[in-house]
Amino acid sequence: KRLQSEEKYSAAQKKALVAYENFTESRSKNNSKLFDVLRLLTEVSFELEENDSVFKYASIILDKNKDHDQKLFAYKYFGHAFLEIEYYESAIFYYERCLVIGLEAKGPKGKEVGNAFGNIGNAYLNKGEYAKAIDYYLKSLAIELETLGPEDSRVASTSYSLGEAYYEEKRS
Repeated sequence: KRLQSEEKYSAAQKKALVAYENFTESRSKNNSKLFDVLRLLTEVSFELEENDSVFKYASIILDKNKDHDQKLFAYKYFGHAFLEIEYYESAIFYYERCLVIGLEAKGPKGKEVGNAFGNIGNAYLNKGEYAKAIDYYLKSLAIELETLGPEDSRVASTSYSLGEAYYEEKRS
């Protein structure tokens, strides 16, 4: 099943690369479509564990756009890629940037804020700083419960991560 997913991601990546080349060659003024392609390339590169490409495409997004949503997206994927290669402090740095932008753009109850808290919690969990992970997961869970409701799968995921952090804290 993993191979099938990888093949689909590779095919999507090839098509997105062609679209990106067409945009850059034509110097199209349709920036929204260009950013859609760059976002797709970033996401697919992350799924294929091609972190250098994640950094490349997320950097292009940041260089060419100052929109809050685009910056949130790019910083989130910087964080994800750094977390993947176990550069926890760098991951935390970018997730904290997401938190600041989310608070400014969406307010304290925005889903972006909840996501940022959860991602910071993930970084601290992987880093072995369980008390900090618990603190961030609790903040994320409070926002998710209020904005998404208890039945949402993201609430279940954060609850699981919170339980894992508590378990690891007790073991250490």
